[in-house]
Amino acid sequence: MTEQGFLRLIERSRALAGAWVLTLYAALGVAVQAETALAGGCLPESQALGRHAFRGGETPPAPGSTSAGALASLLAGNPPTTVPEPHRGIIGEHGRKLEAVFAPFHERRQRRIRDWSDQELCEVRRRTTTVFYPFSGPDVIYPLTFFPNADLYLLTALEPVLVTPVPNEMSAEGLGAYLEAIRRSLEGVYIRTYFRTTALDADLPELGVVPIMLLQLAREGHEVTRLEPVELSPEGQLVASDWRGRPGQALGVAITFKRRSAARDQVVIYLQEDLVDGELAETAPLAVLLQRVEALTTYLKAASYLLHRSGFSTLRRLITHRSDAILQDDSGLPIDLLPADVWNLQLYGEYEAPIEFFSDFTQRRLREMFATPGAAKALDFGIGYRFEYGANLLLATRRTRYSSPNGDRAEDQLSFHR
Repeated sequence: MTEQGFLRLIERSRALAGAWVLTLYAALGVAVQAETALAGGCLPESQALGRHAFRGGETPPAPGSTSAGALASLLAGNPPTTVPEPHRGIIGEHGRKLEAVFAPFHERRQRRIRDWSDQELCEVRRRTTTVFYPFSGPDVIYPLTFFPNADLYLLTALEPVLVTPVPNEMSAEGLGAYLEAIRRSLEGVYIRTYFRTTALDADLPELGVVPIMLLQLAREGHEVTRLEPVELSPEGQLVASDWRGRPGQALGVAITFKRRSAARDQVVIYLQEDLVDGELAETAPLAVLLQRVEALTTYLKAASYLLHRSGFSTLRRLITHRSDAILQDDSGLPIDLLPADVWNLQLYGEYEAPIEFFSDFTQRRLREMFATPGAAKALDFGIGYRFEYGANLLLATRRTRYSSPNGDRAEDQLSFHR
């Protein structure tokens, strides 16, 4: 992509309607007027905000009036009228191939997750303003499916942000290859429920996370209204960025969207961050930001058991000190970091041991908890590394504000993998 095209995209994104900064400030503690349907209790997501994700055979929403909306719709397989042939045919075929992957995902997994979440996450959803999703990659669909009503979704991972090319400026051959790479990257999250690092390493250096995130939002029927380059300042402030980056600042993107028929904006922010201790200190920008966030729920899935390893103590403390709720599979926080005097714990599914590749991270206490009669509720969908069968989830909800030293004491006493 030429520098001129890059600058045009940035200028267009900054000109889009909507004030994502106001929505972000709301997520950081300023009162937000909740949807009337949610104020009196927890309705199923389909009733509370309307469910407009595509169903088998349906057409993606028409392009919006803004370039961000049009771009998201195009990436989802619905070419705007301004796109010439043969680009239109290539984009249409891309949409049909996406539907072949998305329709089974919706029927076999997403519908079940929504029904389960409507039942089990009712109170957590009501209280959650911000969802923090470390090691996320460009996965937008799962936090939105579990927690559809949050104001802010904060995703952090190592994958690059980059800039989405302008398809009109690409050759037909280049566009076809570009869309094929996007589909290839997406297959992991739709089929296995997570992005495989090897697949991301192959395609994301050229793609970046932006097109994959936009596509997921559009496929879910959300109207993308703003695409904004952002970065974290050394003081932990989210500020507008030129996406060029400077030392000490994390590059990111803020995508503002709204559900059809919903009045309020929601924001997904992705920050390219290394979460290891050497990069994430207690005074690091991301740590400072998280210390200001209220009503925080942390979501962890297929996290490579990184929080079971030495070198992630700062992130462990941030999650356990700042979260009001945690939803995770067994690859998230070690169970011994969630003491009973601080957390209410509810188990779902089954647990015997991790998959063979991660067999070193078996948790004996967690296995004993799952073996207790009546301790675990049923789970009728696969998730994380157990995406086919035998999955587990743990919902931890805080009893009180973090006043017990037991969690920190456990951190000191545990022997973490290197």
